[in-house]
Amino acid sequence: APALVPALTGVLPAGNGGTGYKVYRVRALNPKAGLYLIAFDLQGSGPLPDVQLGEAADHSLYLQSAGMTIDPALVSAFPGAGPVTAMAPTGAAATSLKLTTSTPAHFFIYYLTGPPRLVIQLR
Repeated sequence: APALVPALTGVLPAGNGGTGYKVYRVRALNPKAGLYLIAFDLQGSGPLPDVQLGEAADHSLYLQSAGMTIDPALVSAFPGAGPVTAMAPTGAAATSLKLTTSTPAHFFIYYLTGPPRLVIQLR
C-alpha cells in the first residue's frame, strides 16, 4: 500500500510536545495581497502540540501532528486559501492533513496564543 504521507522537503516544526488539543474551527484569511493564512483554532491547555509542515514532490503540503485531532467535517468544509485549493485527512484519526495546492507556495507555520491557534502562512 502507498504511504499515507510521502517524503517531504522543507519540513518546518512548531510546538512544545503538548497533547489533547482539538481543532474546532478552520479559517482562511487574506490579510493583504499575495499573503494567505490558514488558522486552526484550538481547544486545549498546556504545552502546544508538536506539528510539522512539509512539501511533497507534487507541491502539496502535509501537516502532521501527534497532539491534536481535527474533525474530518471541518476539513471537508475548508473553502481554500490562495494556492491551497483543497484539504483532506490522510489518516483515520485526522492527525495528518494533505493541503492540495494549485501552484508551489512559500510556507511558514507558527502558533498564536490567547486563544491558541495554529497558523499556516502562504505566499
